[in-house]
Amino acid sequence: MNTIVPKDTMNSPQYEIYYKNNIPHIDHPLHYHDFYELYFHVQGKTSYMINNKIYNLQTGDIVLINQQQLHRAIIEDMTNIYVRYVIWMTRDCVSSLQLSGLDFISLFESPDKKDVIRLPERLRQDMFATLQKLHREYINPEKGSSFLVNAYLHEILILLNRYNGQEYVVHENSIRNDTVVQMVMEYIDHQYTDPLSLDKLSQQFFLSKFYLSRRFKKHTGLTILDYCRKKRLMKARELLLRNVAVSDVYKLCGFGDYSNFLKAFRSVYKMTPREYCKILKSNNLSGKIGKLGDEDTH
Repeated sequence: MNTIVPKDTMNSPQYEIYYKNNIPHIDHPLHYHDFYELYFHVQGKTSYMINNKIYNLQTGDIVLINQQQLHRAIIEDMTNIYVRYVIWMTRDCVSSLQLSGLDFISLFESPDKKDVIRLPERLRQDMFATLQKLHREYINPEKGSSFLVNAYLHEILILLNRYNGQEYVVHENSIRNDTVVQMVMEYIDHQYTDPLSLDKLSQQFFLSKFYLSRRFKKHTGLTILDYCRKKRLMKARELLLRNVAVSDVYKLCGFGDYSNFLKAFRSVYKMTPREYCKILKSNNLSGKIGKLGDEDTH
């Protein structure tokens, strides 16, 4: 049985592939990262939250997560084995795998992208078999393994592109969604540049701030202020990718002053915004990464 260490950063410049098999001991909060994620559910009573939508997962469901989406797995049963495959890929990696006539980037970035895809049994078994072979070549590399890994990634992306139709879409579970928390999240998503506080939100929604705080944390795994901070940092990253001056970014993201912005940014990216910009320029990433936080992609 594998010991799982929470990890939201990539060591590889292209992709990382995981097979995770464990009895969960913690429930992760909403989070985001600077790469795409493909999650294949194998076993365990689990739901998945993407932004403010919750999806009930079945064996073989595929979750596609882009760089702008806050997400978390909601483990319904902490006493049984939880099994899944996870593939992390940078945008450059997916772009390098593009084939003529097939747009793999749109699987993750299209405004009408599918969050969760549910394939029929035969196709699900095919995908599972490919993931097994992919992971085996990745963790036990031999001569030619890098070519096989690329071939299997190609196969997975081709199949997802082929079966990205409406008949395979999994719809959110509106019953599981907390409508009050949804409204609060949507309000923050549109008002994150304004000064926001628990007192202000409780007045806005006519709820006790203690009740609202508990309800929000139970649903998202985050405090309301943590959620505000994450949304602002996502916007900050988008602006940095657009070459907006660091001195202007914090003002446009709702941070009260530069010192608060710097502290929050370093807590997530482990470097200053200026250091982050240098890395973007050295890797020629500016302008190549998909937009984050635009209203039409919420």
